[in-house]
Amino acid sequence: MKAKSGKVYISHSGYNQSDIYFTSIQSNDFPNYNNRLIDQVNVEGPRGYTSLDIQEIADTKYVYIVYFDEAEQSLKLARSIIDGDQFSLSTVDDSSTIIGKHPSISASDDALYVSYYDETNQRLKIAISNDRGDNWITMFVDDSGDNVGKYSSLISDGNKVYIAYYDETNGDLKFAKSIDGGKTW
Repeated sequence: MKAKSGKVYISHSGYNQSDIYFTSIQSNDFPNYNNRLIDQVNVEGPRGYTSLDIQEIADTKYVYIVYFDEAEQSLKLARSIIDGDQFSLSTVDDSSTIIGKHPSISASDDALYVSYYDETNQRLKIAISNDRGDNWITMFVDDSGDNVGKYSSLISDGNKVYIAYYDETNGDLKFAKSIDGGKTW
């Protein structure tokens, strides 16, 4: 969820299915809202693995939504101009059998940073795009051998990237930081 210029923006899955939605609400007009289907995944059951960020470049606002595609078991990106009619969909990472749960996204300049859980390998990963989502590099952030990476929360500020996440093996909250745009942790 993000708030910008008097509006609240939310990405979410459906109540009884894993379809992905984008909702915008004018803060002074609640409970009226604009709800838009982004991706019809067609899998029963609530999921909720989505995250969004809004980026303003010149006079244009962009929305980026990352989500776990339950049908393909992969991490996806939906992007659009804020009030645009269509979202373009693409795959961020499908390198493991089950990958992309618990995503968190942050946009900074032209870069997008996404932290997420690789369930197959039980590791925290990051995906970085320096061209607003056209191309991605992915890497492990915590490869300690423990089951780490669920419930990640990421924020970036230029080349500084910070991630908080859960270490299930030890029952700890962990923190990772990079000061070089995610190249080293």
